Amino acid sequence: MEFSQQASPKILFSPHTANENINDLFASIAEKKNLLIEKDLRKQLGLKKSLQLLEQSVSPCYKPASSLLREAGTPGPFLPSEKRQSYDLEDTSPLQLYRSLLDDENDSLKQNSSILQNSLSENINKTNFESSNSIFMKKEAETEVGLDVFNEFMQHFVSHPHSADVFQLIEQYEQVCRSQIKFLQAHIYKTDPTRKRSAKYLKLLQQLYQECNTWRLIGSLLRDRMLAEVLDTDMSDQVYPLDSTRSEKIIVDRLFEREATTRQSQIIVDWLEKNMQDKLEDLLATEKLCYHSNSIYWEHTVHDLNQIKMGSKDLSLSSNLITEIDPDAPIRQQRTLSSLDQQDEEQLLQYMFKFIRAGKLEEAQKLCCDQGHYWRAASLDGWRLWHDPNFFYNEEDEIQPAEGNPNRDLWKINCWAMSEEKSFNIYEKAIYAALSGNLNQLLPACLSWEDCLWAYFKVLVDIRVEEEIRNNPRSSNSMMDLPQAYWVQTQRNDLTPTGIIDHIRSHPNIDIRKQAGDPYRILQTNIILNDINDFLKEMKKLIESKDPHLIRFLAHLVLFLQAIGMQTQDDICNEILHSYVKVLIDIKQNNLVATYTARLPPDMQVKVYANFLQDIDDLESRQSYLNLADEAGLDLGLITKCIVENIRAKDFECSVDEKSSKVDLQKITSIDWLIFDPAQRAEALKQANAIIRGFLAEKKHDSSQQLFDRIPTDSIDVVYKQWRKKAGEKPLPIEDDNAVREYLCIKAYLNAHDSFNAWFQHYHHQAPLEPEQKNWRSFKEQVAFEEELKEYKVQHARWLKTLESHVKSVSECIYNVLLFPSGWMLDERHIGNNDPRNQQMILLRQLCIPYLSFLLMSVLQSSQKHRECFQLAEIIQSRQHKLYEVFQKVELQKFLKLLRDSSIVLLQEGFDPLGFPRSNNLI
Repeated sequence: MEFSQQASPKILFSPHTANENINDLFASIAEKKNLLIEKDLRKQLGLKKSLQLLEQSVSPCYKPASSLLREAGTPGPFLPSEKRQSYDLEDTSPLQLYRSLLDDENDSLKQNSSILQNSLSENINKTNFESSNSIFMKKEAETEVGLDVFNEFMQHFVSHPHSADVFQLIEQYEQVCRSQIKFLQAHIYKTDPTRKRSAKYLKLLQQLYQECNTWRLIGSLLRDRMLAEVLDTDMSDQVYPLDSTRSEKIIVDRLFEREATTRQSQIIVDWLEKNMQDKLEDLLATEKLCYHSNSIYWEHTVHDLNQIKMGSKDLSLSSNLITEIDPDAPIRQQRTLSSLDQQDEEQLLQYMFKFIRAGKLEEAQKLCCDQGHYWRAASLDGWRLWHDPNFFYNEEDEIQPAEGNPNRDLWKINCWAMSEEKSFNIYEKAIYAALSGNLNQLLPACLSWEDCLWAYFKVLVDIRVEEEIRNNPRSSNSMMDLPQAYWVQTQRNDLTPTGIIDHIRSHPNIDIRKQAGDPYRILQTNIILNDINDFLKEMKKLIESKDPHLIRFLAHLVLFLQAIGMQTQDDICNEILHSYVKVLIDIKQNNLVATYTARLPPDMQVKVYANFLQDIDDLESRQSYLNLADEAGLDLGLITKCIVENIRAKDFECSVDEKSSKVDLQKITSIDWLIFDPAQRAEALKQANAIIRGFLAEKKHDSSQQLFDRIPTDSIDVVYKQWRKKAGEKPLPIEDDNAVREYLCIKAYLNAHDSFNAWFQHYHHQAPLEPEQKNWRSFKEQVAFEEELKEYKVQHARWLKTLESHVKSVSECIYNVLLFPSGWMLDERHIGNNDPRNQQMILLRQLCIPYLSFLLMSVLQSSQKHRECFQLAEIIQSRQHKLYEVFQKVELQKFLKLLRDSSIVLLQEGFDPLGFPRSNNLI
């Protein structure tokens, strides 16, 4: 868009009437030298009078509608209340989307709260700092700083399950970050900077600042984009009955409604100003603004001039001092102020720019007034868009005062000229550059990535607003042309979002270039450019940092994108969420793991949560985490099964002794995961059987018994009851039926082994000792020996009787294994022969049946029951049971040798080789 430009005259800001009053004031100060009178005179030269003088000098016929301290910030669009209501959507007006960041400012103004007032108060929240510090120290001793954020994020996430609440959830995230920032600042303010933790807290503080800013950007910019299609559709055919030539506000308002790019650029400006407002508020909460003057306009310069006038100060020492006290004197005379006044003015201008950078224009004006610079405060107030409400929806007979500045073009030309003034301070030029849209003079005062981004987008919006106003000129007044340099900024600096980002990335300041590479700023850049693909790729790169707070942010950002239905790459999103679950486990935030695991795909849920639970040893904790998983909707059955299988498959590198105590214990206790829920009792039997098969293969009978004892004795009954609830009287599934049978086989084997251990203990360690008979002994000793011998015989008889009972028990228990119905460790209902379980069971038969047979042989031979050894041999060779098939050749030879030994004993006792009495008819 091109405009015909005329040469603009250079107009300097010079309120002469104000200068005369100021000179009268300081003359009175010099004569009376009384502070009270000075204050009274200063009040007489008040804010209201200076404003009136300025407005009279610009427009003698115009009367202001309001006082100086009006609403600050970048001009926002205007709509009558009747029209605004027609755009409500889900309790959120589309118009409010690009003004949402200013609403907080307006609310704070209504409550008469001021950043500057808070900063200049006598007590800078000293009590709060001390209280916060004591709380912080106590909290620091109990837990790591910043961990509360993880829990608070989870609570807010769970409390907003519906996608309709997603932007309210974003606001909650932002508030959590802000509260944590204030908490950290209160502590850092009181902490010794030499402490090692101080650097860590400062890093976390900056990180939380950036995260808070990013949530704020997401909440405002993405919400507008989601509603942009509806808004643009509504606006495309909108008919405006209002005469826009009577109002610049309506012109700009329609611009923001019509152009999404301009509206979103304004959102970015508002966002950057709100971020700066937070930082400035935090800064002024700990630093008090101090000036050398007592709120008197150039007080020290006036004092020096009075000293020179009275002859008490050498003129040669102040040869370069101004001789007139008016705002233009330093420029007009090319002279300087007093050194103290120069310092005050530099600080004043610097903080004025900070307030303007934060969108707090009235705070900058108030600061000027507090320091006696009323003219400077008034010079900032000409930006307001002109609007005459009497032409629009005026149902009352009373004439309403007009709003804004009808000569805003003249004011803006003056601001441009002041921003180009070479003798001005860099911040003073930047102040008026921000008001006039002069990018070249604004950038030198921008020392951060955010400052530069704000400068570019502010000028971008400013130029577009001026274009729109000049395309719809007011019929009652022709506008003065802005300098040609103003209009060429768009082409010269490529003022588009992509061009702006490229400019900042190649900024000559190395610090700003480094800031552009900050993870949060990279994400902010992608959000601004609406580049979702690069956005997700950057997020994937950032999870490699292993930073807990950054990964927490990325995880909740992924959940937000999924909630609003944005097309994302599932593999990247799942990887980020998985990384966050790992972080929660690493930092011991175990109560949060289930909530975020439930947001993974079902197959990942089981694997991830099982890996987390398998290292939990405490029973109460196990039950608690299972309850949390159930509340989160996880499949407890698959998870607990996976836990046991993981522990079974785990390969531990440790010594044999350690393995028997550590690894086996983990496997034994792992079965508890399947005991909590009765519906999983069948699975508990299957997993317990599998672990015991491994133990028996390694001859770890103690470990097998410990695991078997952990299984409730009513498990078989529970399995049948649970199945009847599902299928009625139908038979158990094959796998469950085989698991029950295997459980009984293991029980029989362990009983046999326990009975042998009892026999072994009784036979070898509990036999009474026969008293030793001595050849020489007295009568008394002989009597004592006979008593001991009697006692021995009684004990030995008792021992023999118990031994006989043990022998009988061992025989019965081992025969229960050897004669187990349908075969020990053999399934009655088969699924497939290639099942690893079947192979393991076959190997166990080959290992355990010969082993028990030899145990029984040793018991029988030790008890002189040689004939019963042949009964065992008869069972082994039986074709019905076919136990001989599980014996190896060497084992059969060993068994036959033992039988031969028993036959020899029987022959010696007068029996035949098989233990039967000899027949007298045999020759």
